[in-house]
Amino acid sequence: MKQSRKYKDTLLLSKTDSRRKADFAQLRLDHGLSEFAAISLASQLRSGSVDFDIYIPSKVAQEIGKRAFRAVERKMFGKAKRCRFKRKGSDFSLKGSSNKESPQIKVAGETACLIFRKKHYRLSIDQENPYHRHALDHRIKSSQIFKRSIGGRPRWFVQICLEGEAFRDTEKERRHKARLESRFGKDFSGHNVSVDFGPQRIAVSNEVISFEDRIMPVSLKGLMTECKALQRKMSRSLRMNNRAAFKSGTLRKGTRLNKTKNYQKLALKKKDRDRRMACHRKSVLGHRAYEITQLGQVVKLEHISYKALQKRYGKSVGESAPASLKASLFRTAEKLGGRGELINTFQTRLSQTCLCGEVRKKALSERTHSCGTCGLVVSRDTLSAFLGCFTENRAVKKSRKEIINSSLDLAAARLAAKGHQTLSSSGSFSVGTSSENLKGDRMSGNREVTSSLEGSGKRPSKPQQEPWCPMGQ
Repeated sequence: MKQSRKYKDTLLLSKTDSRRKADFAQLRLDHGLSEFAAISLASQLRSGSVDFDIYIPSKVAQEIGKRAFRAVERKMFGKAKRCRFKRKGSDFSLKGSSNKESPQIKVAGETACLIFRKKHYRLSIDQENPYHRHALDHRIKSSQIFKRSIGGRPRWFVQICLEGEAFRDTEKERRHKARLESRFGKDFSGHNVSVDFGPQRIAVSNEVISFEDRIMPVSLKGLMTECKALQRKMSRSLRMNNRAAFKSGTLRKGTRLNKTKNYQKLALKKKDRDRRMACHRKSVLGHRAYEITQLGQVVKLEHISYKALQKRYGKSVGESAPASLKASLFRTAEKLGGRGELINTFQTRLSQTCLCGEVRKKALSERTHSCGTCGLVVSRDTLSAFLGCFTENRAVKKSRKEIINSSLDLAAARLAAKGHQTLSSSGSFSVGTSSENLKGDRMSGNREVTSSLEGSGKRPSKPQQEPWCPMGQ
């Protein structure tokens, strides 16, 4: 398509020209770059092969065509650099469009079976597992068969999509609530909870308490160290058995490498360690999301680019996965009856704003907020998370884009800070300090701070304070 004359002529059209979009759409249809064409191709390949016709139903072939087209579409529109192909013997999945087609799940009482290509397979169900009982009580919309290699052995699983509300684990909520009570006392919950993300750490705050913690515990370090050791062994094996390919020190492009049996064993071992590390990370992030959502119903996060974090802090972000925690937080909040909101950082400037209304830019290495006007000394991330609780956010859709408008209510933040367990302990909200002589209502997207100082000529001297330490708290 890109080599055709019509494509080159369409590129010369102005981006504001209405014909440009229509011509590109027609070009894609003419060259078969559509979902319907991909589905038709998958159906032809299925009917043209005896093996595919036996093992792959027509609806499964259609879903494979859709999946293939989505991968090509991402490459076509610049959302991905390349398409990933699965080699023979690797993990894969099969899915039908609905539960009426194959693969199909049938539930009879306390048992369930999978029907695939007119064969019945009994499913292993744990009646004491609340997730399994919840699944059997709801109508099944679709199912997916997938293969996973666990400990070097292939295992087969069925994943089902249910109709209705997600399962709510009350026992997990009770455990996290008891843990927070033992740490902060009984009065720890609020209406809003805000999270300030970093590459490795997060600051969490609501109207009552604040704390900072690592996203990932130290328990993940052992698996990561084991993976690094396996990578070094694999690299040495490749270099020892392909000396000609690495003669200049780097691998020549297009060189076919000889991979020994020992290398393949190491690759399988590393694959299993990566799977265990991903499962452990997912479990930790799920518990972290449940813990944060116990502090408030409305979860507020800054609208930041996680790809930019990846480029700057690649290893740290790969270990802690802050984007996965964000998705888990929003999903858990909706499950528990709340919601998630994004904050426009350009309009609110939470990390640059003080409770008194002063706005000052800080270097990224400056991790402590020290105000020259009111004398407040506190952790920069903690203050940013606290101010995030008092933002009003509204998302407006314009065509395919979603624009977020945010405003910061500084008056409400100052009122809540006087009774806050963390901020009030720093001493800036005692009687007679300059922070009580402040007034102001809101800071909005016009980059103007409406708060002002009353009697600035008679401003009292700054109180001497010790820097706030989150670990000490």
